[in-house]
Amino acid sequence: MNPSKTKKERMGFWISFSRHVWVRFQEDRCTFIASSLTLTTLLSLVPLMAVALAIFSAFPDFTQLITEIQDFLFRNFVPAAGEVVQKYIQDFVSQAQRLKAFGIVFLIITALLMMATIDNALNTIWRVKVKRQWVRIFLLYWAILTLGPILVGFSVGLTSYFVSLPVISDAAEQVGSLIATALPFFLTAIALTMAYVSIPNCKVRIGHALFGGIIAALLFELAKRGFALYITTVPTYKLVFGTFATIPIFLVWVYLSWLVVLFGAEIVHGFTDHHPDWSEISRENRFSIALQIISLCYGRQKKGIPVSKDVLAKEFVHSSEGE
Repeated sequence: MNPSKTKKERMGFWISFSRHVWVRFQEDRCTFIASSLTLTTLLSLVPLMAVALAIFSAFPDFTQLITEIQDFLFRNFVPAAGEVVQKYIQDFVSQAQRLKAFGIVFLIITALLMMATIDNALNTIWRVKVKRQWVRIFLLYWAILTLGPILVGFSVGLTSYFVSLPVISDAAEQVGSLIATALPFFLTAIALTMAYVSIPNCKVRIGHALFGGIIAALLFELAKRGFALYITTVPTYKLVFGTFATIPIFLVWVYLSWLVVLFGAEIVHGFTDHHPDWSEISRENRFSIALQIISLCYGRQKKGIPVSKDVLAKEFVHSSEGE
């Protein structure tokens, strides 16, 4: 096999793949979906925080970690206006915690509706026709809503314990800045990978989800730094909106974040939806692939075994790559 030809074919594949992902991103109206998710986030963020804090308060050992986790999240995931947004949300959450039982139920329902909106958005990208039953959706996202804060608190507490050990604390001082820079990226990549695997109501390969999660996390970090740089160097929002500039800045950032999440989902789905362009395959290879498909269908038909499109696609990809 000619190495230069192989390199050229790989480059052609990634160019074709990137074009395919961008076209699907536009066809699926991801900009419109991101707008809808931004509004849903605005309405559901306070209920989510209130429910999470209520769960944390049930575990006395985690109460001292609440402020630490909040500071970390807003400092690393909400650029430029993180401190102001954090103060507003903390005030809203403190008011929400005074609600009666009916109000608490409303907060929980609002938080679950946001998760259902995310579920619908990703299943739309994956072209899933059979949706989960509402009971399964409720149980799945209720588990995420209740176990998520506990796992976050446990991981932060465990990390703090290990860092406080004398043997590790000396080394931690030397690599502390590196960890502080890399940790948000790894957390974002892991969270997105888990979302791309668990939310679509279909089978998603972990390798594909991990690749999409890493790319989306990289784009998220670039967007975060670029957006923070723009806000600090071009203070358009502050000049126009004055003291209310935090609100549009936060909304724009949430919108950009959802665009990145949806683009990562399109990348993950692209691995199963995109196949080599038939026009780029030579006539001899086309004939060979056609014969292999016919042979496969004939063999399966004799055994009474149906042939799914996934099996045909897999055989087609292997055949096209092997030639």
